[in-house]
Amino acid sequence: MNNPGTTYLPYPEPCPKPVTLRLGQRAFSLVELLSVVAIIAVLAGILFPVAVSVRRAVLTAKSRAQFRQYAAAIEQFRIEYGFYPDFGSSSADTDPLI
Repeated sequence: MNNPGTTYLPYPEPCPKPVTLRLGQRAFSLVELLSVVAIIAVLAGILFPVAVSVRRAVLTAKSRAQFRQYAAAIEQFRIEYGFYPDFGSSSADTDPLI
């Protein structure tokens, strides 16, 4: 059982004393801030060209996959019907819509 003379606080122990800065340590210096900005700029300069080349590689792979699908569809048409589909002639005299 609880001792009747013991009092319990409704909260845990009080918060620690807030950290105070010394007189010479009020904030970041301008040199520190500029060096952080410079480091971020260098990292961004490295990252952006890499991202562009990755995007170009993805588009190339996508184009190749589409071309393979078209080639497979045309070959499947040849297997099914015995001839390749007619995509129109290169003659300027014929109407391509007919």
